[in-house]
Amino acid sequence: MSTLHQYHWQDFSGFDRGMALIGPADSLVIYGQLTSGASQLLMQDQRLKGIPWYLVNANDDPHMKDHVIDHHKWLDLIIAHDNTCSWKT
Repeated sequence: MSTLHQYHWQDFSGFDRGMALIGPADSLVIYGQLTSGASQLLMQDQRLKGIPWYLVNANDDPHMKDHVIDHHKWLDLIIAHDNTCSWKT
């Protein structure tokens, strides 16, 4: 079974707690406002290697192109996964 994890970006401490919940068949969607520094740290985070993860309507950053989705793709991801889990911080 696969779970789509959803996190409304607050900070890295909430992100770190939620990352412990992600399994090998899961995906992650992050929404909310991220600073460019936070976006760059996400790109370098080794825990995200091999996990499909996405930012909803992120700033136009060419390095993040493969990870940015719109609300329509987000809905497609919800439908494609067996479960959803929202992280509350």
